[in-house]
Amino acid sequence: MWSAKVGGEVVHPPAIAHQSVYAVTVERGVASLEVDTGAIRWQTELDVDATAAPTVAGSTVLIGTETGVIGLDAHSGQRLWAFPTHGKITGSPIVVGDTMYVASHDGVLYAVTSSE
Repeated sequence: MWSAKVGGEVVHPPAIAHQSVYAVTVERGVASLEVDTGAIRWQTELDVDATAAPTVAGSTVLIGTETGVIGLDAHSGQRLWAFPTHGKITGSPIVVGDTMYVASHDGVLYAVTSSE
């Protein structure tokens, strides 16, 4: 058993992949922790509030935010890309194959392929 401080209040369920636990905080933080010990692997700060639980697809951590989805490198926390929407994301993105599906408060369901 372990516990770890990740720099803020965690209100969404974490995601687990690559022997890591990925958590987002209400203070715009994202943390990767070692699944067996809770040791922090990396932490990063977003420039917008996270509004959904993280999802891991391959080597990317997907974070739903107030303005769309942000993709972070699962191994370093480095920001890879952002997909903007006109409303906040409150449900975690779902990935099937090379397509990410995400619903936004702008009333739109988006299906985005990795080549877009």
